[in-house]
Amino acid sequence: MKFNATNVAGGTKTLADGNQIPLLGLGTAEHTDQKDVSTMVEAALKAGYRLFDTAQIYKNERELGVAFAENLSKFGLKREDIFITTKVQIMDGKVSEWAEHSLKQSLDKLKTDYIDMFLIHAPRDRIVGKDEAYELNKKGRKELWQKLEEFKDRGVVKSIGVSNYEVYHLVELFEYAKQRPVMNQIEYSPYLTRPTLKHFCEMNKIFVQAFSSQCRDNNEIYSEGPVQKLAKKYDVAPQTILYAFGRNSGVGIIPRSGNPAHIGDNLHENCKLANKLRVVCSMFPSLCGFAPVFSFCREMLIPPLLFALLPMCMFGRSMASKFEKLKTVQCFEKCQRDPSYDKCMRLCLYPGLDLNLYYITCISFGKEIRC
Repeated sequence: MKFNATNVAGGTKTLADGNQIPLLGLGTAEHTDQKDVSTMVEAALKAGYRLFDTAQIYKNERELGVAFAENLSKFGLKREDIFITTKVQIMDGKVSEWAEHSLKQSLDKLKTDYIDMFLIHAPRDRIVGKDEAYELNKKGRKELWQKLEEFKDRGVVKSIGVSNYEVYHLVELFEYAKQRPVMNQIEYSPYLTRPTLKHFCEMNKIFVQAFSSQCRDNNEIYSEGPVQKLAKKYDVAPQTILYAFGRNSGVGIIPRSGNPAHIGDNLHENCKLANKLRVVCSMFPSLCGFAPVFSFCREMLIPPLLFALLPMCMFGRSMASKFEKLKTVQCFEKCQRDPSYDKCMRLCLYPGLDLNLYYITCISFGKEIRC
C-alpha cells in the first residue's frame, strides 16, 4: 500500500521516487513511556498529523505500534493514511544480517508490514580522525545502503534515504548507488542553515527534512534576538516563527512535543503563519551569517566543480574577513585535539556556516577531518 496523500494538513511533497511525504510531521525522540506515547499519537492524529518520525535508537517503536493500533480507528484512519519514518544505524560486523534483523524488528514493533521511509541514521559508527575508522565507516555505509535498495525492491520499504549526510558522503554514495536517496534528514534552523548541503540536495532531487528546527541546545533564542522580535511582531510563539522559517525554506519539518495542546498548536499555527508570512533567511542577518559568501556560491556551484570552488568562496578577500578566517583556523585546531564527531560538530559550527565548508577548509590547511 502507498501513503494516502489526500487531505494532509500542511500539504505533501512528491519525492524523486514518485512517493509522497507530508511536509509536516511529529518527531518522537525522547518519548518512551507507553501512556505518554499513546496520548501524543492520539493528539497528533486529532490535530491532523500524518507523518511520525522514529528510529531504532529512540527505543519507542513498540510503543508507537501500540499507539497506532489503539488510535487509528478512532479517527477513521487506516495504515495507509499515516507515513512512518524509522532509521537504522551502521553497526560493526555483518551488515547484511544486521540490516535484515533491524528491519524485521522495526516491522514487528511498529505492527506494520512495510515502512514508508527507511533512513541510514548517521554516516558513521566510529569516531572521526582515524584512518581505520574512516575506512570501516565507508564500508559500512556502502553495504547498508545496498541492503536498503534491496528492501525497497522487495516492497517492504517504500522510500529510502539518509540522515546527517554531508556533501562528501552523498558524493561517495552516488558512486555505488543503484537508487539515490530521496531524502536527507539534517539539523536545520536559522542558526544552522546548511546552504551548501541544502543546495546540493536540491540539485540532486534529494528532499531535505529538518530535525531540531526549534534550535536544540539554544534556548536563548526564545527570550531574545530576531526570532523573539518576529514572534512579538506577529503575536505568535517563537517556535512558530522557526517552523515557518523551515516551511518557507522548502524543507520538511518534524517538531517534537509531548504536550497534547502544543501538538495541535504546532501544526495549525505553523500552517497559518506559513501562508501569511514569508519567514526567510534575510530576516535573520545576525544568525545566518556569511550570506554574501553563500549567495555567490549558490550561483556558481555545480557538482563537478563543487570541491574546487568552495575554498574560493570561503577565502575570497571580498567576501570573508580576516577575523572569520582566524575563527575557522582556531576552530579546526580544537577539532584536531578533540576528534569526536558530535563534539567537533558543536565546536566547529557557528551560525550559518556548515560542515562542508569546514571540511574543505581543513583540507586546504593540510589537515583533514572525515568520518
